[in-house]
Amino acid sequence: MMSRRSHANSQPQLEAYLERWALRVCLPATFVQCLTAHGLAPAIHFTTTKGKCLTIRGSDIADKGTWKKFLASIASEGHPSSLSKDGPALAQYYYDWLLSGHTPRYQGITAPSHQAWLKQVVTLAVVRFLTWQKYEHDVRGGREAITDPWVANQLHQLHLLREATKNLPRLVHHILDDPGRGQHLIEQFCATLDAQVKEHVLVLPEALPELPDQISHPFLLLVSEKEERDG
Repeated sequence: MMSRRSHANSQPQLEAYLERWALRVCLPATFVQCLTAHGLAPAIHFTTTKGKCLTIRGSDIADKGTWKKFLASIASEGHPSSLSKDGPALAQYYYDWLLSGHTPRYQGITAPSHQAWLKQVVTLAVVRFLTWQKYEHDVRGGREAITDPWVANQLHQLHLLREATKNLPRLVHHILDDPGRGQHLIEQFCATLDAQVKEHVLVLPEALPELPDQISHPFLLLVSEKEERDG
């Protein structure tokens, strides 16, 4: 079994490896779909010592508002954090904060199986937060925000698809409101999306070198567990 000690970000190879895993974590459109892909339940249900039935949903843990409250509690400046160096610590801090510094509901999570679920859900949520944070910094011209250029390219494509999906309801509304302009609006939408996609042509990834045997990382445990389930 790999050890749980973390490595500093002097290992760009490890960061690139984790970015490719993080890309797969970000691919599902919703966090619930991400949990399902990793074999995790979307929620847990339990009864407190006072007999109150509670439900904790994974989607709440991945909520941006909750994440911002957590970052404020640790006085984080929101600068892009590395997955290899900062990721494990942030996941642990977020886990501890949910259990002790967030709402009292989370303090009722005492069963080992529920705590294990929470820790895995927190890790996936933190990976998604950090990956998109790195992407946003990258598109603003931040140097070396993303180590692997192929991952940066794929995240851009994914971002465009997500934004296009968000714009569809508005497009349909305008078409229904003014059917005569429908075809023009569709063509305009497609032309804009096409131009944006062509800025970042899809390319095949180059194979990353094998990680040295002595390199270990907490996130690699989740990678291995998922590969074993999928295999």
